[in-house]
Amino acid sequence: MRKIVNGCSTRFEGWGDDIVRFLEPTDGYMLARFNHRGDDHVSVWSMNEYLQKVDLLVNAVGNYRGDRIFGVDEAIAALEISASGAWNLQLLELKDLPTLSEGRSQFVGDTVIRATTAAEPSEVAYLATFDVRSDEHVAVHAYALQGGLLVNDIGPYRGTVVVPAGSQLLTVDAAGPWELSVERGPASPVVPVPTRSIEAPDVGTATGLAAELEKLRDLRDAGVLSEAEFEEAKRRVISKY
Repeated sequence: MRKIVNGCSTRFEGWGDDIVRFLEPTDGYMLARFNHRGDDHVSVWSMNEYLQKVDLLVNAVGNYRGDRIFGVDEAIAALEISASGAWNLQLLELKDLPTLSEGRSQFVGDTVIRATTAAEPSEVAYLATFDVRSDEHVAVHAYALQGGLLVNDIGPYRGTVVVPAGSQLLTVDAAGPWELSVERGPASPVVPVPTRSIEAPDVGTATGLAAELEKLRDLRDAGVLSEAEFEEAKRRVISKY
């Protein structure tokens, strides 16, 4: 059983069954890349603080490589790995993910894609055409302000769906190689908010610009806001004065 430090890009390697535990339950979603080499079944379950299974993240036979998201709806305290061979697990940051871009892109296996280059939901919708050649299950989810289940089918699959404005992440569950063609849609009235729903303070109060900026600095110093979120919230406050 291995313990890991929350919030860090951490890599672990192992063989066979194991439990990877967090020092504290997750606060918000997390991203992980999992690799397995072996001929038999491999599975990865997320688990809550009572070590009850929450979501089946990986369920495959043989070699596997994929990116997964967990902790979206419930705090996660551990990952349970059942494997017949060697495996490695790496926690990811947003910058480690591919970004949704116009044109055609090729991928392999389960993938998590950023809807924008920023840490905020997209301001536009996209038309996304998925071409999956595998005859196994295919699913696409969008996460953030809007979204949900976009594709749920058995391959081979080819179809075009709308990735709604307000999406931040796409998860694609697909075996083997697949292609994605993207066309940008019109701008939307959806107003993105920071990833952890931290909004800029109300600048209509009598506290003034200096006081509002001081509040933002306090949130940043307390770790509530990342540096990027602080800069974005500061920009919004200043623009309204």
